[in-house]
Amino acid sequence: MAKLEEMRANIRLALQDASFTDEQIDAKINQGLIDATWHTLLPELESSGEVTTSPTAHEVDIPVLWDFQRNLYHADVADKGDIKVFTQIGLLKKRAPEIDSEVTPGDIEYLTTRNGKVVYYPAPTAATVVKCNFYINPIPLVKDADIPTCLPIPLHNDILESYALWKFFAIIEDGIEGYKVNTNYYKKEYQEALERIDDYVDEGQSTSDPVRENQWE
Repeated sequence: MAKLEEMRANIRLALQDASFTDEQIDAKINQGLIDATWHTLLPELESSGEVTTSPTAHEVDIPVLWDFQRNLYHADVADKGDIKVFTQIGLLKKRAPEIDSEVTPGDIEYLTTRNGKVVYYPAPTAATVVKCNFYINPIPLVKDADIPTCLPIPLHNDILESYALWKFFAIIEDGIEGYKVNTNYYKKEYQEALERIDDYVDEGQSTSDPVRENQWE
């Protein structure tokens, strides 16, 4: 497994350029971590949280404490059972075209996310707690001994170092005419490393179990 300080040292050795600071290198490593988690649904980033509805609206802000990244794939209310979760607001609007013009009271049947908000229909007449399952952002690497635990151990270096070197060489080779050798080399290394994630982990759940009918129309 790769510690932040080890990856930083490897990147600096490959760059052979002392003008980049430790802070800049760490920032690129963390950018790579975020980027990689958007390519694959990693089980270690699955999480859950609760949100409380408003009786006067069909949406509420996604709680900051969720650290929500994407793919809210399951929701339920205690004693009410599962709610049908849609991947996008357009699918919900097919069932409830009036959702943005009027508040319809009732138990929640459908739910999705839009622009940092949880959207639900109908709107319960009393504030209701909804439990949701979704994916969170990875924990940033800050301390020298920090490790990207959400990624497969054999790919720590290949993914994060390659991403950082790709971005740094894009800066170094900016303005060079023709094929940018190092930029394209490390970009390819990064993309190939991403493709290997499935060799080590099963992609996380993005849809509910078929019997629940929570995700797909």
